Amino acid sequence: MKLFFALVFISITCDKLLVEKAPINNYCKFSLHIWNYNNSSAYTTYYKIDSDSINVTIENGIQGESDKIILRRRMKDTEKKSLYNFLLSFPIDRLDTIYKNPLVEDGDQKRIEISICGKRKTIDIENFYQKDLARLFNNINEFFEKDIQINYVK
Repeated sequence: MKLFFALVFISITCDKLLVEKAPINNYCKFSLHIWNYNNSSAYTTYYKIDSDSINVTIENGIQGESDKIILRRRMKDTEKKSLYNFLLSFPIDRLDTIYKNPLVEDGDQKRIEISICGKRKTIDIENFYQKDLARLFNNINEFFEKDIQINYVK
């Protein structure tokens, strides 16, 4: 009888360890859309990151010019897990919808649309530094080569 309970205990413990160590396949959906406007040069860098892929496009603001795809690839499992865990703890509910320096009319302008597990938020940034958004950009920048990273400085 003791042997039976010991085997049951070992089996349950092993199953629990396998579940805890298994890759996460049941992510809730997430997406990030980021527009990094460069109005003086008539283009916008558009970043689209979702549960499956990473896309970066230069959207041309000149009539007759076409957009240019800079990056299009599937998310690596490590990237997906890292971003998913980051977004789960990201303070989406306490962020404002606009961060604006009223003393500057142009310059650094961005729009972010975040969606995770049914929560959505659109945030406009105009020449303003916000530490949580800086953490978001730093996290995302780990996926990109230096030349296409999102520049966001204090």
